[in-house]
Amino acid sequence: MKDEREIGRIMFVDSFRVIAEIDKDIKSLTKSFYTGTHPIAQINSYIIIPVGHQKIIALVTKVTMTEETKDISPKTSITLPESKRLLYATMIGRIENNEYHQGITSFPSLNNSVWFVLPKELDIIFDKTSSFSEYESKSYYISIGESTSFAGYEIKIDPDALFSKHLAILGNTGSGKSCTIASLIQAILFYKHENKEVKNAHFVILDTNGEYKRAFEGEKGEKIGNYLYIGSDNLKIPYWFMNSEDFITLFKASERSQAPVLNDALLYARNKMRRNVGGNTFENLKSILEDAKKYYGNSLKFKNDDPEQTFKYIMDECRAPKEPEISKKIKEFIIGKADTLETNIDLPIDADAPHYFDYQKLMPECLEDAMKAGAKSDSRVREYCDLMILRMRRYFKDPRFKFLFEEFPEHSNSLATFLRFIMGRMEKISYDEDNDLSKNELLYLKEYFDKNRSKQNHQVVIIDLSLLASEILENITALLGRLILEFLQRVAKYNKELRGRFPMVLVLEEAHNYIPEKIKGDKESVSKIVFERIAKEGRKFGLSLVVTSQRPSELSRTVLSQCNSFIIHRIQNPEDQEYIKKIVPSINQDILNQLPALAQQTALIFGDCVRSPALIKIRQATPHPCSDDPRFFRHWIGEQKPEEPFFEKVCKEWEGD
Repeated sequence: MKDEREIGRIMFVDSFRVIAEIDKDIKSLTKSFYTGTHPIAQINSYIIIPVGHQKIIALVTKVTMTEETKDISPKTSITLPESKRLLYATMIGRIENNEYHQGITSFPSLNNSVWFVLPKELDIIFDKTSSFSEYESKSYYISIGESTSFAGYEIKIDPDALFSKHLAILGNTGSGKSCTIASLIQAILFYKHENKEVKNAHFVILDTNGEYKRAFEGEKGEKIGNYLYIGSDNLKIPYWFMNSEDFITLFKASERSQAPVLNDALLYARNKMRRNVGGNTFENLKSILEDAKKYYGNSLKFKNDDPEQTFKYIMDECRAPKEPEISKKIKEFIIGKADTLETNIDLPIDADAPHYFDYQKLMPECLEDAMKAGAKSDSRVREYCDLMILRMRRYFKDPRFKFLFEEFPEHSNSLATFLRFIMGRMEKISYDEDNDLSKNELLYLKEYFDKNRSKQNHQVVIIDLSLLASEILENITALLGRLILEFLQRVAKYNKELRGRFPMVLVLEEAHNYIPEKIKGDKESVSKIVFERIAKEGRKFGLSLVVTSQRPSELSRTVLSQCNSFIIHRIQNPEDQEYIKKIVPSINQDILNQLPALAQQTALIFGDCVRSPALIKIRQATPHPCSDDPRFFRHWIGEQKPEEPFFEKVCKEWEGD
């Protein structure tokens, strides 16, 4: 006897796809049942394929109609056309013992029955009753939107799966990516269940378009997640946090001739002109000075209290002795000993350490020493470095880079203070207005302390990079990403029990601008190297990426391939469509065929974060980011109140006045 739920029979089966013929007596796209009217052949709806004790869940991706001839009499050759409706569906999971599981463990046979899905089965698939509890195994409890096929059914995500394995949010400009990010973070920050609420989240947003500040300003003036906004006025990044590779990339130092010299100069600079010379080497300095005294007499004094001054005294005085009667042979003897000592000095601080140095001494002193040392093996070293020196001078003088190359004072907690700032952990900062050390810190945190007299943590940190010069965007994003990753790695090394215990999410807005797939020139992007490393290693230390892009084909393939969850809005570029299909599991490729036709604020979501792939309407972000499309005509006809730009004020700031 035919089951009342049956809507067709299986005609074709492969590893993840089925084709079913819809019963000929079904004339519409719905079927009535005692539980109501149910969709049976609508795109993005579900069907049930009963196989033994399992119910295979399949997502409808295509419906077609074909015609075939049928003989009306065995004695005639007259035939009439007969239509056949075919339903294509992708198998995504199964229901066993009233529980939904992703993946397929058994396959239907040909002529297998196909059923429509019941509300109770949708409840199992979407897990409507799921909520967080440390005593339960429930994991899908953050609502991100509603199904477009089943009205009122919330799509819930597993935040642990979403963030522990990285998320990609892709789509054309204006398709809703920024609103999706804001909505997702708001849903997490607003989550409450019984006595559970989010109090200790860590989101850092690299905002390249300046959109997100408005999304975290509440209607009554409160700050959602107590967000911290770091804009162009208070974005100060001390240059000495950069490692040697950052400097080499920034100054475009060539690998063969310029990079080794620059690396040595940084080595000298970070060691404060060899101030931190070790004990044995210090004894060697004494020996050289004693030898020199035989020729100089008492005019050459031993700077016993300061190794830095001692060594500098040797290099300066021996290379340019004041006494003209000193023979050339004696001068070469002293310089030779000093040069040998310089070569063999064990400098305690490496060129990559975020250790303070005065950038104004980098070229005239440290780089000069490095070029003199390099000239021993190649007399043209100075000539090779001329172009790099010009670049360095330009960066040091250009007001656009003042946020990086500023006369920051030296103080012991500069790196810790900066990391607390960009990671929003300011509650326990060492800050006292009467402390000289804190006053130094105020030079690049002044605006923060002026506005935040009480020490407090921030769950969301927005770093506005929209006014950053494009030529330095890759360097700054790479620096921020690397500092955060290496800090979390060192925390784990410091105490293994703390590994992954400070989970945080780094949101990369329009990531294709600084994580490109293609190499520019002959050197790979430093930011690409950093974020590919985070994509591969960050999960181990609790650092997750949310990568957004309107041009996924221009984005690093490695970064995208490490994402296990995807939210994809409308994408119309064929190249981007094909690129996405290559990096996602084959089971989802049929679903991706609808990408060009998706409406604004709707998206396909699939991967580890959701129970099943679905087309959803993203929940409204309230408030939403500053990403509204301009209303041209309403402005032109006067319906929308005209806004006169502050020409003079903006241009004065632009001009640097």
